[in-house]
Amino acid sequence: MEGKMPVCVTGASGCIGSWLVKRLLERGYHVRATVRDPGLYITYPCLSIDLISLITEDEAAMGSLKGLNGITAVHVDDVCNAHIYLFENPLAKGRYICSSQSFNISDIAHSLRLKYPSIDIPDKFGVLDKTFALPCSSKKLVDLGFKFAHEHKDAGDLCAETIESCKDKGLI
Repeated sequence: MEGKMPVCVTGASGCIGSWLVKRLLERGYHVRATVRDPGLYITYPCLSIDLISLITEDEAAMGSLKGLNGITAVHVDDVCNAHIYLFENPLAKGRYICSSQSFNISDIAHSLRLKYPSIDIPDKFGVLDKTFALPCSSKKLVDLGFKFAHEHKDAGDLCAETIESCKDKGLI
């Protein structure tokens, strides 16, 4: 741990915060954390319960998908690595977008139907069928030299990792 300064992570019991603490510790940082609930520590891949509702068929959660025009996504490892990369890079200034993909709900559903053929995943979403993927540029981050480790995964791959982790932990 020599040479590594102490780091404070706010929201360390949250989805991104818990993974960020884990990655910082793996890299030898001394981490101090602030949390709302000291008994809560999440270590599973995080993804909106709304998207998981495509598998669980939770109608209430699925209803919130109707308000989406498009979705941007990034693997939690890439988010954590970007935070650390920017923290360590003296040239980093201002705000950065960290999003490796953009897609719409139909793209996710199609990919998940291929990965989970035994589950009846909806294929019609009304007005959402015609929505577009929101472009969200991480150019500033990439121009600084950051490389996404999971940029070649499709929407279904990102969702499937979360789904499998939640299944393993008995959450769904």
